[in-house]
Amino acid sequence: VDTYIIQTILAPPRLREMACTEALKPLKLIPAVTLAVHIHSSPGQNRSFKPPKGSIFVGLDTGIKTGLPFYLNAPLFQHETRRNLLLQNDDDEEFRKMNPGIRTVVVEGKNGRESRAIALYVWNSQCITSAMKELIPVAFKDLRDPIQHVYSRDPRQLYKYWPYYSRMPKHFQQLMPKTVYEELAKPDAPLYLTEKDGFRRINEGYFASPDYTVTKTLVSFFHGMSLFTVPRMVVEDLSRHSIDMKQLTPSFARAWLKQQVRHVQWISNKPKEALEMLEYCLADVASVENFETDLSARHILQELHGLCLMPLSDSTVGTLGRPMIIATSEQQEMLPSITSKFVNLLAAKRLVSFFGKPGFLNAMGLTKFSPRTLFSNITTVLPSSWRGQDFVPWCCEDSRLAQGGPSRLWIYQFWKEVSICDHDVVQLFRQWPLIPTVTGELASCGNSRFILSFYANGGSTGLNQRLQDEYSSLQRSIECNESAREAAEKRAEHLLMDNGSSVKDDTEFWEMGAADDEISSVGSKQDMLEPADEEKSLHSEVVVAENESDEENDPLEAGDEHDMSPSIATDILPNNTPSVLPPRVPLDGGSEGPTVTPSMLVDDANSQTRQTLHRILVKIRCPLIELSFFSNNNISRMMSPDRLSVSRSIMTTLNQCINYWKFYSIGGEERLDWSNLCQDEKDQLLLLLTKEQGSRLSLMPSDLSMVRNLPVFESLSGERVSLNERDNHFTLDNDVDIERLNHYLPESQKTKFLVDRPEINDLLVDLGVQCLNEADLLKRFVLPHFSMMPLSQKEAVCETILSKWSDLKVSSDFISVIKETHFVKQVSRESGVVFVQAADLFDPRNQFLRSIFDDDQTVFPSEEFLRDEWLVILSEIGLKSNVDKDTFLRCAWRVEEQENTSKAIKLFEYYSEHFAEFFDTHDFSQKLADIQCVPAEFDGGPICLYKFREIAVPKDRDLCFKVLPVIPDSVAPPQVMFSSLQIISPPSIGTVLKQIRELTDNGGTLDQWGYKFGTVEQVFTNLLSFLQENFDRLSPRVQEALCERPLVPVGTTLVKANRLFFRLAKDLAPFFYEVPRAFGAYDLLFRKLGVCDSPKPEDYASSLVELKEEMGDFKLNANELNSTIVVINLIANEGKNSTLRSSARSPIFAPNSKGVLINTGYLLQNDCPWLVQGGRLDLSLVHLTHPKLSKELCEQLHIKRMSECIVEVLEEGFQPKALLGPNEHISQIQEMMYSDTFNTTINQLKNRKPGVNNIHLKTFRVVPVELLRTQFLYSRTRQGRMDITKEPVGTYCLIDGNIIFVSKLPKGLTIELVVASTICDFYKISKQNIPGLSAMLASNQSNLDLIMKTMGMEGLCETNDEKRRGEPGHPLVKADLDLIQLKPLKVFAKDEIVAVKEEGNESGLVYGVVLESGGGGSLSRLRIRVGKEKVIDLISSEVLSLQSGVMATKQNGEVANGVSPDNLSCTNGLLQSVDDIQDDLEFNLTSNGDEKNVVTNQSALRPIDRRDIVHAVQDLLKSANLSLNDDVKLVMESNLELRDQMAQKDLHMDSLVREGRALAKNLSKGIDAFLCPITREPMEDPVICADGHTYERYAIEMWLRTHSRSPKTNQPLSSRQLIPNYAMRNTIEAMSENIDAVKKFANSYD
Repeated sequence: VDTYIIQTILAPPRLREMACTEALKPLKLIPAVTLAVHIHSSPGQNRSFKPPKGSIFVGLDTGIKTGLPFYLNAPLFQHETRRNLLLQNDDDEEFRKMNPGIRTVVVEGKNGRESRAIALYVWNSQCITSAMKELIPVAFKDLRDPIQHVYSRDPRQLYKYWPYYSRMPKHFQQLMPKTVYEELAKPDAPLYLTEKDGFRRINEGYFASPDYTVTKTLVSFFHGMSLFTVPRMVVEDLSRHSIDMKQLTPSFARAWLKQQVRHVQWISNKPKEALEMLEYCLADVASVENFETDLSARHILQELHGLCLMPLSDSTVGTLGRPMIIATSEQQEMLPSITSKFVNLLAAKRLVSFFGKPGFLNAMGLTKFSPRTLFSNITTVLPSSWRGQDFVPWCCEDSRLAQGGPSRLWIYQFWKEVSICDHDVVQLFRQWPLIPTVTGELASCGNSRFILSFYANGGSTGLNQRLQDEYSSLQRSIECNESAREAAEKRAEHLLMDNGSSVKDDTEFWEMGAADDEISSVGSKQDMLEPADEEKSLHSEVVVAENESDEENDPLEAGDEHDMSPSIATDILPNNTPSVLPPRVPLDGGSEGPTVTPSMLVDDANSQTRQTLHRILVKIRCPLIELSFFSNNNISRMMSPDRLSVSRSIMTTLNQCINYWKFYSIGGEERLDWSNLCQDEKDQLLLLLTKEQGSRLSLMPSDLSMVRNLPVFESLSGERVSLNERDNHFTLDNDVDIERLNHYLPESQKTKFLVDRPEINDLLVDLGVQCLNEADLLKRFVLPHFSMMPLSQKEAVCETILSKWSDLKVSSDFISVIKETHFVKQVSRESGVVFVQAADLFDPRNQFLRSIFDDDQTVFPSEEFLRDEWLVILSEIGLKSNVDKDTFLRCAWRVEEQENTSKAIKLFEYYSEHFAEFFDTHDFSQKLADIQCVPAEFDGGPICLYKFREIAVPKDRDLCFKVLPVIPDSVAPPQVMFSSLQIISPPSIGTVLKQIRELTDNGGTLDQWGYKFGTVEQVFTNLLSFLQENFDRLSPRVQEALCERPLVPVGTTLVKANRLFFRLAKDLAPFFYEVPRAFGAYDLLFRKLGVCDSPKPEDYASSLVELKEEMGDFKLNANELNSTIVVINLIANEGKNSTLRSSARSPIFAPNSKGVLINTGYLLQNDCPWLVQGGRLDLSLVHLTHPKLSKELCEQLHIKRMSECIVEVLEEGFQPKALLGPNEHISQIQEMMYSDTFNTTINQLKNRKPGVNNIHLKTFRVVPVELLRTQFLYSRTRQGRMDITKEPVGTYCLIDGNIIFVSKLPKGLTIELVVASTICDFYKISKQNIPGLSAMLASNQSNLDLIMKTMGMEGLCETNDEKRRGEPGHPLVKADLDLIQLKPLKVFAKDEIVAVKEEGNESGLVYGVVLESGGGGSLSRLRIRVGKEKVIDLISSEVLSLQSGVMATKQNGEVANGVSPDNLSCTNGLLQSVDDIQDDLEFNLTSNGDEKNVVTNQSALRPIDRRDIVHAVQDLLKSANLSLNDDVKLVMESNLELRDQMAQKDLHMDSLVREGRALAKNLSKGIDAFLCPITREPMEDPVICADGHTYERYAIEMWLRTHSRSPKTNQPLSSRQLIPNYAMRNTIEAMSENIDAVKKFANSYD
């Protein structure tokens, strides 16, 4: 029973319109369309997913297929003959042409009846379009539920009735409206099936993209997404018509996986599911051919990083982006510890299309298995102790090494993966021993070029067969494992079949809707196949994709030589995809390509040679490659192509073993066991390495060097030696007697001489082996070992030399060696007989050497060598017959050792006689200077030995005999040798200073002069001359020290410079001395040392200071006392007060009362002798002047008086007790004290005395007391007051304040007497006035005049003025006021009394004393003392002189020259105190001379300038009440200016004279450049020698008579010719003339 669903629509609007048109109306068409869907046939219930094939009905079935699963019945027009539907304009074109008008109908038009053509195809098209649009969506929606019921709830059957666009013929596709699919996509109808939720609306799930196949596994994986289970053609139709829907694409899947963390947990142990997911994620880039250039594709691959999708060999899933390796099963077996890094074999096969595309592997973090993979993981296979080893023990006969090393099968596999011929790849493993050798070791890959392989049949046949068997077994095991795995997977797939569904049904469902002609062609995609079906063709190997671009350039990868199995290449690899699989080696050891046999490696002629070499090398354990582990192809490539290369490689390896691989790794023995070879085999080895069929191989120098290292050469000792030490092995000339040679040739040297073999002579020549004659033999191998020979051999050698000397001496090299050989017998003191060089011995025929070594026979040959023939031979080889420099030095050392002065004298006498032979400027002289062999005497002592640097020469004896030994004249060397012998001549300044110290340190006396080579005068003359020349070179400190040292002998006394003077008025010894005439030439030095023309007051003072330093507190003797007083008087007389002030900084010493020198500042004049004699003072605390010092002298020395410094006061704490009751006597005395006459007398007596009390007597009162206790206080300037009282009782009258205390008096004393004495002390009145004052106090007013007249007190004032007449600073007395006169041009004498103007004085004039005058005959400046401490400078126009009294009498008392004191200007003559002098001096220096300088004695008088002269003229005119007018003043100033200019010219001329003298002195020094190097004198006839230097002619001619070397450079002279140096001679003459001219100019102004 067939079941249909029928949908009908009547008169769709468009059809109804068309049917009612005038053209179609006559046809009476019924616009009804029916759609029938066949959904069920009762027989069999077809469950196929093949859509039904619908057709067109026009009442009946037309048989026209629409491609839709529906039957369409409609009023359609067919072709009349072909019965096809008319759907296009040209479908019936031919028919219409054949039957014109057949499609024409007559209709009523606007213009009546009209004929029109009927377009039947338009009606057909519109009918079909209307049916599709109106009926298909409705029918499909109505089918959903019935379909589920009919087909046992398999809802997928619904999609058999989907209007598949692709199944429709093209002309029907054009009629299908888009609205059909839009209706099917509306969200109101759930038409889309999901896996779990049934039918859902289109917006409630995701469609699988039709471009990418989604397997059932993926559907289950994406179940949470509501994935629609619809055929891909449904999705394609919706996409074609731009229906908005959500699709599952690889891009969406990648993004979704990134967000779903749980997929890692779900898929980590499901490699198959992970692989399908990975394939789907890569589906959108499957068409990409190059991932390196396609950036978008690379970005897609980077999106996969971090996703756990790559199946691995350990059944886990790896994270993309992390390093993973693609390898075959065999390769994975090699690295079992890293299976977690290998990609699953199935994944490798299914992704092979991607692996072959450039850039894919790199972008995914995948690498192919390669040698680099092995290198990176080699530590997982090999023991770490193997790293860096050249060889390790390894037994290839065992299938596996017991100590954890690799098996022989692993090594076999390794060398299939790594080509030993690819050096770069092998060097990856350079630190690991992996090369199998025939010695049972594994050799380091770093030494691969040294491991030999030259004999193709050298491998072990049995080992090769065992390795192939093991490898075949491994392959079979892998294949069995793969087969078992595939079978297990197939069984699992069958169990997973769901409800009997098959793969075929699923495929039909997914491909449902495809056009009939496409289903068969498209077929099933690989992605739709289940894993069980795909893995049927999987082999154990996996195809690895093509190297990435950066790996293609990698030499390690490019060098792989893997072959691809043909079956795998056919089944797996895509076209043009390279394979990197290792070669599948046949079990018989063959390989693809041509097989290289041993006969192809070497020819028949050489095969036996290589076999012999291989056998010999195996016997000595030379490292050879075990060829059983390598393919024939690699073996052929390892074979050296020619014979020379074989020899070269063998020698290289042998040398490597000798130099570096010295020990065998098994047992620790030597690697190369040469003892296993017999003598013939060693010779055979040497010949095979160097010759080929009797001809020499073309060996290079480097090859010959390797031959030298082989120990295969036979020596005279019978040993086999190598020639590794170049020039150390030899052959012997035919003239050498071998038998005789054995008598004296040392056994140790016999190995150096090779046995003569003709067949290798040419080789030995190329190896550099020399052929020696007997001279060379002795020179090189006998004489150098002479000292170690036994005595018998030594004697045999000597006899050979003596007998063959005529032949041996021809060889200069032999002579050179024998000179250095210790073969001459010598008698030694210690060990008897010794052998020395001939040059170490002296010729006994030389008398000088005999005299020096008269007590030492060891320096001469032994007795047997004293024969004439031996002495001749020894002389030729260095026996010292002549005394050369070295011999002389040896003699000097002998003298030094014996300290024999007589031999020393002989030595230097010989030196003086043969000076020309020893002349040397450097080496010899320096050595001789270091030997203590020079005879010299020290300060008259015995002759001793010294070094040259320690002695002085005779010409310098006077300068240093106290500090240096002096060599005798007879043995003194020539001066030209002084510098080279380190003799310092003249002595250094330090040495001379030491000499001076030695001579002057004995207290300054020369009483015992024991120097026999000169007098005191001669010695000190030389010393002073030296000091004068070098004084400026001394440091200031040394110069000062010399000034303080007694340097000049005067008689037997050495005197310091400060006590010497060029002129002395009288003998002042021992204070001052006059410079002896013998030393007059050294005035320049003396002046620098401080010697003056004559003594100055300060010199006297300093002499006293020095005497004080010498005497200390000791008393002066009578002579010293008298000399001291004379000096003190000179100080006072020469300088007077100015001197004392100027020497204030240098204290003056004078003797005290005990004869001890005391500073005058601490001395007191004894003006109170009664006080001293009274015993009341403690004289140990004060110093009184010596009685021989006069009062005037003490005053000039400013020695204070006792009365000025000692004050008597009441004892501290003592209160005088006054006597009670009236006392008329006291009242009378007090009344007289108050009288005017007494006070006037007192004032006159104390007038103008410094320090006088001005207290009036009327203020005093006299108080009698019982007792007075007083103390004496000594007042010092800085130390305050000091109590010097010895006895406090003894004073009877004392003034304390305004009270005069008077104690009880003893008999003989009156009150008037003690009061008068006290008043005189108080007012500093002379004691001679005590009687007069005492009488006045005892009298009364009535007889006072009589008393004064009687006591001589009347006229006392006038007497005092007259006494002080002429005292500096005292006002002029009336008598001198009448005698003053003004004489400005007068010559003032020193100490002349003059008058100067003083303000504040009644007359305005005071006395002054001229200290210094600036000249006479013109206006001058004077220095005048106007008081004790006042000195001023005045112009002579300001000073008044005193005329003679006779002249004054003649002028009748008129003022001389009309000068009035009132008219004398005093504006420039103001007096100032000493305390203000310094301030005024500083002021005057900056005041342009407006004030007069107030100065001290030391300052020099300022010369008169123009301003002073003008002022003086104005002062003179002013004194006459006149003045200068301006014109006269101007003329006067101009005249004075001209005079100043003339004075400046004179000064300039004096300066020129001084400069001329200095120039002459410098020119004299400049002529030193023209001194002869030999004579050290200026040259007169200079000549040029062959050495290029200039000498004095006669000096160089004398030199050349005995020398052949340059005196300047000590180099041999090429010629003795002398050339005059005219240029230098002219220069010397011109300079000499210039020096003379300059000296003449300078001396002309003296």
